Amino acid sequence: MHSKKWFVLILGVLFFFGSMRFSRAGEKVIKIGAIFDISGPTGDVGWQYADGVRDYFKWLDQNGGIDGVKIDLKWTDYQYKIPQAISAYKKFVKDDHVKAIIGWGTGDSEALRQKIIADKIPYISASFSQILVWTPGNWNFLPVTTYADHVRTVLKYIKDNWKQNRPPRVALIYNDSGYGRAILAPARKYAKKHGIQIVDEENVSLRALDSTSQLLRIKEKKADYAFIQETYMATATILKDAKKLGLHTIFTGNFWGT
Repeated sequence: MHSKKWFVLILGVLFFFGSMRFSRAGEKVIKIGAIFDISGPTGDVGWQYADGVRDYFKWLDQNGGIDGVKIDLKWTDYQYKIPQAISAYKKFVKDDHVKAIIGWGTGDSEALRQKIIADKIPYISASFSQILVWTPGNWNFLPVTTYADHVRTVLKYIKDNWKQNRPPRVALIYNDSGYGRAILAPARKYAKKHGIQIVDEENVSLRALDSTSQLLRIKEKKADYAFIQETYMATATILKDAKKLGLHTIFTGNFWGT
């Protein structure tokens, strides 16, 4: 199990620095913090992620922990609000004395990056922003490739499979958050280098129930492909409206939209 390997590695580091405590019953215990979005704008995918993390640690403890070490998970629902994430981080570090944190959003993870480096807290983020890992000295760890990698991989696929004598036309659909904007600069740079036309960039909010006006502009620009940087609620709205408007655009995106 890949997730167990991650925590075994972290625990090994923590043991080395003597950060383990003992419960009254003499059990070996490590505290880990978790910042979830359960009820905020990305709660459509956040609650499932939160359930997965909590269920995993519950299962670990029911099966003896990791090499006999139990995990005391401290968590909060920050509702996708950066100030609340910063407050939760401070509480986890100063009051709860956690030794690692499972984070969530791009905006808050990026806002905490320098603090995480200064505190030397291993931070396993559900944001896959390239900013978190592309600069040296980071204590952020991503379980998958970055958002920049996602959009560039799709653009490479489009370019490699394009058969017409003109450049492919691509639209970018994003939301006005750190997560949504994370693809814009990498996509523009890659497209310019490889002869792909970015013909439109449309902002669709995470909780949008209608995207007709944005899709009409994409239709007007005759985009061959569109990359969606959303969670699944907005993605469902976009695909429903695209069908209603009769778009022939091929829609792609990352896994948060599925």
